[in-house]
Amino acid sequence: MPNPRIIVNPIAGRGRAIEAQDQIQKIYAREGQPMDMLFTTRPLDATQRAYEAARDGVPYVVGAGGDGTANEIINGLARWVRDGGDPSRLPRFGVIPVGTGNDYAYNFFPLNGSLEEHCGRLMRGQTRPVDVGLVESDAEDPLFFVNGVGLGFDAVVNIESRKIKHVRGAAVYVPAVLKTILFYFRAPRCRITLTDQAPFEDNLMMISVMNGVRFGATFIMTPGSKIDDRVFNFCFVQRCSRPQMFALVPQFMKGTHPGHPKIRLTTARQATLEANEPLPSHVDGEIYSVRARRYTFSILPWQLQMLC
Repeated sequence: MPNPRIIVNPIAGRGRAIEAQDQIQKIYAREGQPMDMLFTTRPLDATQRAYEAARDGVPYVVGAGGDGTANEIINGLARWVRDGGDPSRLPRFGVIPVGTGNDYAYNFFPLNGSLEEHCGRLMRGQTRPVDVGLVESDAEDPLFFVNGVGLGFDAVVNIESRKIKHVRGAAVYVPAVLKTILFYFRAPRCRITLTDQAPFEDNLMMISVMNGVRFGATFIMTPGSKIDDRVFNFCFVQRCSRPQMFALVPQFMKGTHPGHPKIRLTTARQATLEANEPLPSHVDGEIYSVRARRYTFSILPWQLQMLC
């Protein structure tokens, strides 16, 4: 059987991933566990590496990086199934959380664990099923995801966070949120169609389509989300004043916003969103589109096995 593969994104976490690679190799060598370590050099490298891992029948494939690395690997595995692969024969999937946000990993285990703990978790082989989502739009190619899709305000926060240099982890997101409140204040008219629910229209500042719980290393978008329950959790934020948005920031950080009069939370297996102007979006923390107006979201009929 081929060795497990660990795919390292050297730029993840603004240098954290590359700092961790030697220690990961030493841990596996010390435990007598074979593995092959691969490195990404450009966008979509991890997608191709994961596709090859599924094709070659490796026991598991791991992303050493952040949410973007995890998303690329998920897309490689899902595309192998799309091309005719048997989902029951997919490699198990794992992450070593050395990225900036690590929001996907947050759904499974404490992020402050040591590299020894994260590697030990992979070697033990305990798994949990994970739903996989698909987003399609009128402007971009379809993309698979595991944690969530953010549209509107949330996507602009993601864009702004990339302009903040020399800061690691959650510290990059709070100033990006505050800057976005000051300079981005759009609430497009949107028509939302959810499975088994009546369509509705509203002026929405932010839409979160969540499989997981958290975005931006800090913000609990949909408290109580379960990553394996076969439905998405949605958070819709109606048009607010700037003072109202400032007041909502700490509520999202604590996850106490459910029940707020400007927020609507619900669940559905599929959804369609149509906006009257381009609605920026990110998928698992990576910018997806700044020009799409129509989006559809669906959960795939099969699940991944996540090492946790």
